[in-house]
Amino acid sequence: MKLMSTKPSQYVAEDAVTLTAEDSEDMWHAYNLITAGDTVVAHAVRKVVSETKTGSTQSERVHTMLAIKVKSTFFDPIAGQLQVSGVVKSENAYVSLGQHHTLDLEIGRPFTLSKPEGWDSVARDTLNEGLSDDKDGAMAAVVMQEGIANICLITQFRTVVKQRIESVVPKKRSAASDTSEGMRKFYQKTLSNLLRTVNFDQPRPLLLASPGFIAVDFKKYIADEGRDKSDKKLSNIAKEAIVVHTNSGHIHSLNEVLKSPEMGNKLKDFKFTKETKLMDTFFDKLRVDDGRAWYGTSAVTKAVQEGAVGPGGGTLIMNNSLFRSSDIATRKQYVALVDKVKEDGGEVRILSSDHESGQRLDMLGSVAALLSYPIADLDDEDADDADGVEGADDSKIKLNNGYEIPAVGYGLWKTPPEQAEEVCGEALRAGYRHIDSAASYKNEAGAGAAIKKATDIPRSEIFFTSKVRLINYEDSKAQVEKTLKETGLEYIDLMLLHCPYGGSEGRKGAWKALVEAQEAGKVRSIGVSNYGVHHLDQLEAHIKELEAERGGAGKGGAINVVQYEIHPWCARNDIATWSKQRGITVEAYSPLVRGERWGEENLQKLAKKHSKSEAQVLLRWSLQKGYVPLPKSVTPSRIRDNTNVFDFELSEEDMKSLETTEYAPVCWDPAITPLEGPLSG
Repeated sequence: MKLMSTKPSQYVAEDAVTLTAEDSEDMWHAYNLITAGDTVVAHAVRKVVSETKTGSTQSERVHTMLAIKVKSTFFDPIAGQLQVSGVVKSENAYVSLGQHHTLDLEIGRPFTLSKPEGWDSVARDTLNEGLSDDKDGAMAAVVMQEGIANICLITQFRTVVKQRIESVVPKKRSAASDTSEGMRKFYQKTLSNLLRTVNFDQPRPLLLASPGFIAVDFKKYIADEGRDKSDKKLSNIAKEAIVVHTNSGHIHSLNEVLKSPEMGNKLKDFKFTKETKLMDTFFDKLRVDDGRAWYGTSAVTKAVQEGAVGPGGGTLIMNNSLFRSSDIATRKQYVALVDKVKEDGGEVRILSSDHESGQRLDMLGSVAALLSYPIADLDDEDADDADGVEGADDSKIKLNNGYEIPAVGYGLWKTPPEQAEEVCGEALRAGYRHIDSAASYKNEAGAGAAIKKATDIPRSEIFFTSKVRLINYEDSKAQVEKTLKETGLEYIDLMLLHCPYGGSEGRKGAWKALVEAQEAGKVRSIGVSNYGVHHLDQLEAHIKELEAERGGAGKGGAINVVQYEIHPWCARNDIATWSKQRGITVEAYSPLVRGERWGEENLQKLAKKHSKSEAQVLLRWSLQKGYVPLPKSVTPSRIRDNTNVFDFELSEEDMKSLETTEYAPVCWDPAITPLEGPLSG
């Protein structure tokens, strides 16, 4: 990421930075940096319609700069695309003030970011990490030949040369001792510069590349230096070093090695190795149950306030998604925790919510801590430290094809595959009869195993949902077969197209595959997830086309279910209205907003009024809206406690008190995707 300017622009008066993303990794850093309430100024293309003197209209695409107040962001890690949605903040000749717009931030094109609420410590750290060549997860490398060494830092997307070393080494025709001494001095010079330019305070792999045995000998030199000087750092560097062969000691030779899929995977995995080890350590401490490992906002906040996350091993562990909360007060709460721990001398580790380690932390409420000393009384039974809670009874909703769907489902999003069977079994024992998975969750097999083990529950009483991610005919057809095989089930109750990627023809082909699977009895009900109204309108047209192509009415299939992120802060009234007018059942994922709205005044009042948790109130809101909520949790007590959502009702006044005009999704939002892009996600 390049810093272009730190001055206010004509669009923003606050402290602002102008940045240019150079690759997809920079886009990921920008995604973590931009939050709701910020102002972003960037290039935009608008379609402008004008009327000619003759009364006819003509349209043209114009390029302009727009300043928007951010409401939400969406990052596609596959395409490396970042979309920033919000309302236009400054007057523009082509766009009205207050109009909604989505900016597509582009690699190589600058954008300006300002934070009206100020740059807190987490935002500053995120910015500095994005600007640094030595990003967390960068691999060190030395590509070398006799007398030449290039010291580099390698990320998943690029190679940065930090220093080039040149040293005169006597030719082999000289005395052997001279050549040997020359190579020793060359290795010494290379090692001293490597230690000066690359931070090895934390273990990191070192890639050594050369023709012949030069890299092998250099690794041995580092190991010998570590042994002779009793230097643990050098010994660890040698231990972690990986030797590969190249044709020369120049950068272009290293780049050839880095293009290999094996090396690409190593780089990708290394970025998160430390995070994985940290979570392994946390779970080991948690199993010991000695009062040093705690999770959940309430428990961790108490520990931090008591100064227990300080020197001597104290570590605060948080997901970066917490700092993307649309609620400013919530963000400030988490930033305050970070500042307090740093002030006390503890360590702060912010994990990526998109990686396996962050997903494991997400199961614990996205915040945890290793304490400097044990505390035994931090248990918190409140609902303010968990993402999900569940509810179910015998209530069912009849779909427009005659099948019934349980009114509350158990969601498996971000549930690790190794935990899926256990938590699904717990959910079934708690009374759930509806399990929601997806191909991209990679936990279908565990769900299927739990269903088959529940021999006391007839299969006909359990409703299983999965989703197709790759949107085209062949992949959708293959995914149905794969899901049946992995789950071991004879049929799938509901199969959805997970997102509107794939373009028009891809979506039409994917839908055709679901229709064929439904006709073959492999799938009972079909539908879509995350489609915008424009996608739904187009799907209706595709259904009519398929009817004509396949032999008449009904041959194009029918939409039985649609699924979206829905809660009071992301109501999606347009989609809900569209669906209900057609008798289509609406499912709501993330109905508990990942716990990000716990503590809001109206929600707390209703929880107190009905003697229920805030989570139960939100589930009840979904039910009374006519939706099928899909909450999630891996905590058995919460899975059981929140089956109790059918014994109370919210009044009309209660429901109105939860209405908001906010559009603040906490997950991805493919519904805004244009009809012809992207092709994958």
